[in-house]
Amino acid sequence: MKPPTPPADVAKRLAGERRQFAVNAAGHAVAQVVRCLPLRDVFLRYRWSWTARRWSVVSWSVVSRTRIVRRRRDMPTRIEAARALAVAAAAGPEAEARWLAQQTGMPLDAAREHVMAESGNRDVRRAACFARRSDLTPDELALRVRALVDRHWDLITGLADQLVLHGYLTGSAVRDFVHHAACPEAEHADYDR
Repeated sequence: MKPPTPPADVAKRLAGERRQFAVNAAGHAVAQVVRCLPLRDVFLRYRWSWTARRWSVVSWSVVSRTRIVRRRRDMPTRIEAARALAVAAAAGPEAEARWLAQQTGMPLDAAREHVMAESGNRDVRRAACFARRSDLTPDELALRVRALVDRHWDLITGLADQLVLHGYLTGSAVRDFVHHAACPEAEHADYDR
């Protein structure tokens, strides 16, 4: 089934929200690839709500998901996996806050608070749950996530561009994008031998 597409005027109005959700999903995806977690796919699409009485669309919104493969053999040890999952869960809101701060000019701390209030803290609760299973304190988690987003900001925004353009990326496409963008000379390494 083809994902729903809103009318052109609605799509134009939701362009900023779509980009914001793409940055969040790209933050999760890049963190998962960098932390060696098996990534299944990433998607960004429109969602609508409607009234049952009239069977007409009432409002449109944007939804995104970053899904991992949950196979035990693909995961690192339990503590390492919990650390990696905590960082990956928190990287989305951090990337979204950084993007929001750049777009609006608001201070980064205020953008973080805004994202946490808007998102309902789902990603933050998930990150805290994984952090408790590992040896990370909340301050250590925040430092690791901020460092990861700072270090890979260009990858995150580049992947967000691809996600806005295509709407769906497989885990292997994300891994290829991250590895080729992070190390473009690796593409031609075989020719140097």
